[in-house]
Amino acid sequence: MRLRKLDRNDFPLMEKWLANDHVAAFLGDADEWLEEMRDNFANARWISYYIGEQDDRPVGFIQHYETSSAPVGIWTQAPKFSLGIDFFIGEEQDLGKGYATAMVGVMKKKLRFEGLCKYVVADPDKSNRASVRVLEKNGFILQPSGLYLIEIDF
Repeated sequence: MRLRKLDRNDFPLMEKWLANDHVAAFLGDADEWLEEMRDNFANARWISYYIGEQDDRPVGFIQHYETSSAPVGIWTQAPKFSLGIDFFIGEEQDLGKGYATAMVGVMKKKLRFEGLCKYVVADPDKSNRASVRVLEKNGFILQPSGLYLIEIDF
């Protein structure tokens, strides 16, 4: 698994993935996501988008964002020096292959190497058992706030 920065040429792929039922079920309106991503892509420095590739084939999406700069949400309760992540696998045939677990693992290593934060948090939909398992496999622990958190040790 490798992560590469999302670029403008990836927006048609994102539009396709966001419209897939297994993604839309947990992320909501694809048009809102795309509009926010396009705006943030052009103007925001507090959020970064990546495509996860397995064997040079795009299989998923992951983003990290500064919890202190993001719009107010559950992540606002994260400790200082936290980054939040969100992720999904784009195509249904790629579910259950360990790609999301690998993507989150690579992101953890990247954030540790770059020294960008002390904590990483995520707030998956509680009914999305697959995403919860991905986080647990990567060492995230459910907090009383409802966030999943891991401390990045340097």
